[in-house]
Amino acid sequence: MEGNMRALVSAVLLEKDVHGDVLPIWSFPDISSQLSEVVVARSGLQHETIPLQYSFSRFGSQWIYSFIQIKSEDSELSEQVDAIQVSLVATDFNPEKYVELTKLMANLYIATGTPLKVAECWLSVFAKGSYNGGEFGVFSSSQHDPRNAFIASSIKDVIRLFGEDIVLIWSALMMKKRIVVVGSKMAPLLKVCRALPTLVWHRQNWDIVRPFVLPNDNEIEDLKESKVYVAGFTDDSIRDREDLYDILVDINNRSVTVSSSAQGDFLMSVIHKGICDFLVASGENSELADTDVIRGTALKVKDLLQKLEQLKVENENGESYVDLKTLQNTKLPANVDRFLFAVATAEGMTAMTA
Repeated sequence: MEGNMRALVSAVLLEKDVHGDVLPIWSFPDISSQLSEVVVARSGLQHETIPLQYSFSRFGSQWIYSFIQIKSEDSELSEQVDAIQVSLVATDFNPEKYVELTKLMANLYIATGTPLKVAECWLSVFAKGSYNGGEFGVFSSSQHDPRNAFIASSIKDVIRLFGEDIVLIWSALMMKKRIVVVGSKMAPLLKVCRALPTLVWHRQNWDIVRPFVLPNDNEIEDLKESKVYVAGFTDDSIRDREDLYDILVDINNRSVTVSSSAQGDFLMSVIHKGICDFLVASGENSELADTDVIRGTALKVKDLLQKLEQLKVENENGESYVDLKTLQNTKLPANVDRFLFAVATAEGMTAMTA
């Protein structure tokens, strides 16, 4: 049974002309000038060689899914147009669903040369969750389980890429720290960024992922407002912006670096060693699937959170919370008290965050 797709916000068409200019030529419904600028700036059409035909990113509270199509010889588009991009703005995370829809819309626009068919498709999908474009393709939202989007990128590949440094990434996620991922190529950047939230499966929050950000004032301000994030950059200059990250995940160098200001939050403990040993061993175990690694990590996190529940104290009003002084007096192994309190704060279990 089909359903509507009310998560769909808008469709945007960009054209790249023979002079290399990239312009937004149509949107439905209209989007803000600020969002339009972001869509244009992030477009692969800005490059002489398109880095990736399909990409996805996030700005504010919305996702942007973009598909690029080179004009075919039998296209009805103007001779002044070399290539086009269809971008869909939506509130849900599902790259596999939207690659199918943006590709369909791109085919419609290339073939007809008019946005009318794209608008027809958008309205049908918004209202019914499906569209039959005949020879140009068929789309049905019911074929795309949103849960599959969470596990589409292999966390085992990420573990093998970073080795023991994976525990720094896990720790940063558990403490809700700011993570910047830098890589020269878009495809692995998107892959790594979207895989990281599987390490904190109990939250199932992919809204922290901002897989492609440009280091301009507009986008950096948006990033700062989100406070907690996994943000991807292809611009190397981000390495020098320690004010924007607690850890820097470097895909090209296969390394993770803790910023100078966050060193005290990443002191290793027996908890970190246990998680590190488990993740590294799981990454190397060919008999384990990604879902096995996710499930195993989630169980270890569950045990950790249950331990925090047991360490709670009560105030005079009967309210339970995790107290740093109590943790310190418990005589836990080295650095465990500090890490547990940071996790408790992230989980809203302290007096200040409950």
